[in-house]
Amino acid sequence: VVSENKNNESYNLLLTKIKSIKKAADPKQPLLLSLERYGWDSKVNAWRRFLIARNGDVAAATKMMTAHTTWKHKTFPIDISD
Repeated sequence: VVSENKNNESYNLLLTKIKSIKKAADPKQPLLLSLERYGWDSKVNAWRRFLIARNGDVAAATKMMTAHTTWKHKTFPIDISD
């Protein structure tokens, strides 16, 4: 986990961490990298954002969240092995 710091160097810290892990990786076990915006279960905590985006309309927020979840599962993880 890389937290933001005062100098806004989070990206550099993350990149350095990824490089060090990749360098030490076992070639028989490929590196699997998962980036999450939040340090908690974002699915549970995302409900409020979807509800606000649909002005409190529960049915519309549910539909939007379902569509987002479907998209996310189809899109991620992105295979960069080629």
